[in-house]
Amino acid sequence: MNDGNWHFYCEDSEVASVARHWRPDEDPEKFASGFGHNILELFARFRDRGYDVTLGPDVPGGTSLVVAFISDFVNLRTALVLSGFPCLMIRSDSALQFDAPFRPDRVIVPNRSAYWTQRYGADAEYLPALPQRGLIPRDQTRTVFEAITLKCNPEHVPKVLLEPDMVAGIVASGFSLHIDSPSTTNGSDQTWHDFSNADLTLCIRGSMVDNADVRKPPTKLINAWNARTVPIISGEASYLELASPGEDSLLINDARELQATLARLRAEPEAFERIRLGAARRADEYSLVKLVDEWAALCGRVERQRIGSLERWQRVLRILSVKISNRLQRRRSASTSK
Repeated sequence: MNDGNWHFYCEDSEVASVARHWRPDEDPEKFASGFGHNILELFARFRDRGYDVTLGPDVPGGTSLVVAFISDFVNLRTALVLSGFPCLMIRSDSALQFDAPFRPDRVIVPNRSAYWTQRYGADAEYLPALPQRGLIPRDQTRTVFEAITLKCNPEHVPKVLLEPDMVAGIVASGFSLHIDSPSTTNGSDQTWHDFSNADLTLCIRGSMVDNADVRKPPTKLINAWNARTVPIISGEASYLELASPGEDSLLINDARELQATLARLRAEPEAFERIRLGAARRADEYSLVKLVDEWAALCGRVERQRIGSLERWQRVLRILSVKISNRLQRRRSASTSK
């Protein structure tokens, strides 16, 4: 167990009040944002294992580690609060210009891109986010492979998948497509946890995301493996870092290639069965139990990185320097606009 308290920073006290009693597997639709996945759920998993953890805007005495999302470090007032503790900063799918005003003790990056090592050096560490909470895997009594699912926010649904010709082509190939998307971004009206009637999972994105190869994590792929479905992935770097297309996944470079890929599956059942078995084997590498263990070990390592008084003052000075610089920039902008 941990030596001291691990505090998960949450600026919103009302959200923290609800999340302290949240059971992720019983209410998986709640807190569907990146913050909910990376901070609130990780807190809940550690809490349920008996770790000494707290959650909220106030860091209690006896805290030996603070875990916070990138967006909280960007807030200079919050950064000043966090600067006095060993800090673990999680940056998942965040704009590259965002950063902490001081270097946290460890930065959890969304993928294995060399960009992160160049930016943070030895302080950068890749560790996958936890798999989908409350996950209901594919029903193993299913005797057919025909149901494709796409689970994503509405802005990431490829428009081509909604075209009548594409829908007709998928059906003609002997497959069906179910798009599981909430009405608004990160909404709770989705069943992202339920793969019981899915055979293949689309891990593709419809909208262009700036610097996707650097900022996007491979969460959809890991969920597909845990669900015992076959992932159909795009060429996004985070997917190709983990997957071996043709062995544990299928690769398409564009959503329009889906029909041709499905036709090959029907024509080559032996090859598809090999891929299906390979995908099933990958699930053990990214199970919930294993990843919670790895996150706990990481927090334990960072917890032991004690901060001396000199470093505390250096962090405070960096924050004040950024604050002064921002204020001067605003004054220059105001005077220019007059």
